[in-house]
Amino acid sequence: MEDLRFAGVEEALLHIAALDDRFIYYELTVSIAANDVSETSSFSRTCELVAQVFGYGEWKNMEIALLESLPPAYIYFDEGLGQHDSTINRFLRFFRQDVEYWRVANALRTAGFGACPKVFDKQRAMRETNPCKSIHQELELRVVQLGFRRATRYRTTDKELAEIIRARDEAVAEILGRKPLRRPYRRLSRS
Repeated sequence: MEDLRFAGVEEALLHIAALDDRFIYYELTVSIAANDVSETSSFSRTCELVAQVFGYGEWKNMEIALLESLPPAYIYFDEGLGQHDSTINRFLRFFRQDVEYWRVANALRTAGFGACPKVFDKQRAMRETNPCKSIHQELELRVVQLGFRRATRYRTTDKELAEIIRARDEAVAEILGRKPLRRPYRRLSRS
């Protein structure tokens, strides 16, 4: 059994909830047993996954260990992912074979999973400011932003720039499922 990365049951549940949210964001499906059909991750399945990754078999056993645990051994992902390959690879075993390493690594990192409370709170604040509901939306927004940069790289007139900005804003609104912004009202001149 590995050193636990949580100060208690409450902290573990907070980290597991954040990790479950990131699994949904990165569209990762958890498969606990070999004969189990993969389903979209839920909180209880993620609890069981974490218990198995840390070598406790079931969440109940891990919960008992958390009640009796020593000070936590926090993970610091800022030091580089190379140090945490073993942790990431242990999680990777519980996903389909076609799941990319970067998805699991980013899910753990952006959830702040196993990190000290300061880093966990920082990651939570970053998650709350992200308008995207999935990794696909984020990738589509990056494509729109890249197109905007290319379109505005060279000098354009103010009118062309306003049209490009409006087109970008409409594309972003469509991707995020929001109402598109209305065109600004322009007065007609009476001449």
